[in-house]
Amino acid sequence: MKEKPAPKITLRDPSRASEKTQAKPAIKRSGKPIVHPKGRPTTSANGKRDQNFPPRETALKVIARVIQDRLALDEVLHEETRGMSAREIAWLWEVTSGVCRARGFLEHVIDSLALGKSPTGKLRRRLMLAFYGIFFQDSIAPERVVDETVESIKRDEGEAIARFANAVLRKAVSSQTDWKTWLKTPTQK
Repeated sequence: MKEKPAPKITLRDPSRASEKTQAKPAIKRSGKPIVHPKGRPTTSANGKRDQNFPPRETALKVIARVIQDRLALDEVLHEETRGMSAREIAWLWEVTSGVCRARGFLEHVIDSLALGKSPTGKLRRRLMLAFYGIFFQDSIAPERVVDETVESIKRDEGEAIARFANAVLRKAVSSQTDWKTWLKTPTQK
């Protein structure tokens, strides 16, 4: 089976391009991004997702609906994952089901490290999601989880709350081995 040759692409400014340089073909000829019927951006041909719709925000939305509205996780995920790539769906299933399973532990950690304050609402859900990433997802660097979480909190809730979250998350990262040991220790009856 022969491979088709790459389409010939003409560059707009030939003086800036060498003979070996070729631009990537557009997703659509119109130049408009492909959009899901509900208005969500889908994964593009190069595998990248629009920055306005990261899967972490979807995970927060799913966790909120499960905890606040007491809806079944699989039903909420089925609704929220339409138009997503298989990789994003797998990540969402892992994270949201993990947060729901470890909710008691995650809330205990938040209350223990929150310096006498008890975060509520969206901030608490963001911290639960971040702590799940720190304690249970070995494939993601804890520092990356902290940075992404603090940036999203700063963007949505302000600088002061982001500093509080940063302190709590950094404290969790520094005491990560202690918490993992505590988790593995059997309880006595």
